[in-house]
Amino acid sequence: MTDVQREKECFVRHELRDLLKAIDSNILTAEYRVTPTGEEYVYITWFRDEERDYTVKRNVTGNSLIAITRDVLEVVE
Repeated sequence: MTDVQREKECFVRHELRDLLKAIDSNILTAEYRVTPTGEEYVYITWFRDEERDYTVKRNVTGNSLIAITRDVLEVVE
């Protein structure tokens, strides 16, 4: 993982996750992952019920932190 990708991972894990949880209390996690081919994704997981959660994957490859935020907020709306 590059330095820029580590910065994105830290941002998603802390600041973006906190923002998302403030918007929707059913959001459990926001995770940043990089595939072996270099594609970048944010996974947002909501609590649905005692037996299952719901996860959405958003492609954020090459995005700045503000662009990641915009793309992820579109999913939450």
